[in-house]
Amino acid sequence: MTTLDTLLSQLGAFDEYEVWRMGQTNPLTMPVETFAARLAVTIAWCNFLEERAAFRGTAFPAFHRGFDNLVTSVGQTRQGWFTFSGLRLPLPKDLCAGELLVYFPDMNLSDGAAEVASRGFFDVYNTPPSDTWVAAFDDGPGSDVNRRHSIVCYVPAFFVDDAARGIDVNPEQCIAWLRDTNGSFSKRFG
Repeated sequence: MTTLDTLLSQLGAFDEYEVWRMGQTNPLTMPVETFAARLAVTIAWCNFLEERAAFRGTAFPAFHRGFDNLVTSVGQTRQGWFTFSGLRLPLPKDLCAGELLVYFPDMNLSDGAAEVASRGFFDVYNTPPSDTWVAAFDDGPGSDVNRRHSIVCYVPAFFVDDAARGIDVNPEQCIAWLRDTNGSFSKRFG
């Protein structure tokens, strides 16, 4: 059992809106319970969407204050949809055969190769679907300038092969499996 599987299996009750609060971007200080809750909600959301083939459904705010604002807005929108619909999805107790991916937006060359190879899992900008976003991290000024900002995403099992093909053809390496990175978050959970 991986560290993340263990966290998911031990996840207790949490405040659905508190986990999507902005300002939790330090990968070393984000509470593990917060990340586990975000991951569980994202996995449940992706499992729900699989039946509908409706990925990339979240609209981005026209104006935003950075990656943290984008990711938390997506999470809050998801949470609002759950609340409005009255739907209670069962929270997973493991990664459901999915994988964690890291997207480094500052490294993106937007060449479109990953979009083609992944059959549309990544878009022309190499961005994973917003429905898979879990957290935005900032490794701080002492990190590699190109890998300082990252978005951790959950790739459902049914997209793992497509995502792997996109990663393989991505020349600038702005997308990678968490296990293949060495940022603060991957050192903590990878």
